[in-house]
Parts: sequence; structure tokens; C-alpha cells
Amino acid sequence: MSNLEKAEKKNRIFIRFFEEFNSSNLALLLLLFCVIHWLFNFVNSEFIATDEIFDQYLEERQIEKYGEDYNELADEFEEDIVDLDDDDDYYWSDQAWDFGIILLLKAIQFTLTTAFFFVALTLKPETDKLSFAQIFKIVVISEFVFFIPTLIKLIWFGFMDQEYDYSEIRSFYPFSLLGAIGVINVNEWMIYPLKVVNLFEIIYVYLIIVGIHQVSNLKFSLIAKPITVSYLLLLFMWISIRVYLSTVF
Repeated sequence: MSNLEKAEKKNRIFIRFFEEFNSSNLALLLLLFCVIHWLFNFVNSEFIATDEIFDQYLEERQIEKYGEDYNELADEFEEDIVDLDDDDDYYWSDQAWDFGIILLLKAIQFTLTTAFFFVALTLKPETDKLSFAQIFKIVVISEFVFFIPTLIKLIWFGFMDQEYDYSEIRSFYPFSLLGAIGVINVNEWMIYPLKVVNLFEIIYVYLIIVGIHQVSNLKFSLIAKPITVSYLLLLFMWISIRVYLSTVF
């Protein structure tokens, strides 16, 4: 089998994937995405990055900053925290609030991402073939690929490596540049950018291109450049904001 035939076969697999999802209702797709996202967050917070592990990490950081005086300050609020933890109504209302926040933030994220792709494609008449809603749906479908590294993380810390701390969870991202370099060898502010440079980002961009190709029948060569450039620009802006906020706060 030639390289061209292999590439065509691979493209047919992704196109078939989009054909199945593209027939679904956009609102239901968005809701399904948010439900899965919330479910993974719930499993992560309840069984992997638990309050106990996070509190231990936070305490170590605060002791480094404030010294032993931190323990006295923490003891003053311990009873109130226990009361809140025992309040089931508070717990489930908090979970409902988390889901609402996820839905809102993802809707904003998908809208901004779609806007970048939409503008990039409409700059040239030959690629101005899709509506905003069509691109939005492609973005939502493609975003499902990012559940794979999350699932890998849950499986890894849930079954493979059960002796870990919060720093290991925070820095874990499979098939990323951070994983290749190692968190010990990088500065704190570089952790997130190195996590973002990963295999799944490449797959995501490829899925966007395949999805647009499947819907519009535009050539890959026409789609690849504007989509890749616009996404790299968006990614650079997002990483810059995250790094800046992490250094400030």
C-alpha cells in the first residue's frame, strides 16, 4: 500500500467519524461534551486529586511562604470547613454550579475558537464556504479528542501509580513535551506551555481540517494553512494569558 493510499484510508476514517457526529443535534453535542467533562472532573476531584491531596500540597506551599504561623491561621477555620464538608445540600449545589460554569466557559471557548477559524476561512473567497454554525459544530466534535488524555490520567493515577502528590497530577499530560523533558527540569511558569505542546493538539487541528473538508468539499491544501495559522495564533494568545496570570497570582 502506497503512502497516498494510506493517507486516503486514514482520512476516510476521520471523515466517517465526522459523518456520524455531524448528523447529531448541535445543542445535544454541546450538552454531551459538558456532561462528560463534568463527569471526568467529578471522578478526578473525588478519587484522584482529592481535597486531602490538594490540602497537603497547599499547606506545604503556604508553610514555605508564611512559615509555621500558617498552621495557627488554618486552625481557626478548620471547624467551619468541616461543617461545610458535611453539608450534603451544599455539596450537590456546588456540583450543579460546577456544571453550569463548565457549560458557560465551554460555550465561550468554542465560540472564540470558531470565530478565529471563521475569520481565517472568510479572508479568501475560495475558502468562504461554511457558516459560523457549521464550524462551531466541527469545533465541538473535534474537542472530544481532549478527553483521551484526561481518561489516560484517570487510569494512570487510579490504577497504575497510586503513590503520588498534587504536583505530579498537575504536571501530568501524556504525549506532551513536558512529559519528554520532565517537570524537574523546567521552571514553574513553563509547565503549562510545555503541557500544551502535545500530540492531541495536533490531532485536534487535523480533525478540524478533516471536518471542514468533509462538510465543504474544499481541498486539504486550501484549508490546512488558514486553520493551522489561526489556531497557533489563538493558542499563543491563550498560553500568554495563562502564563501571565500564573505569575501574577
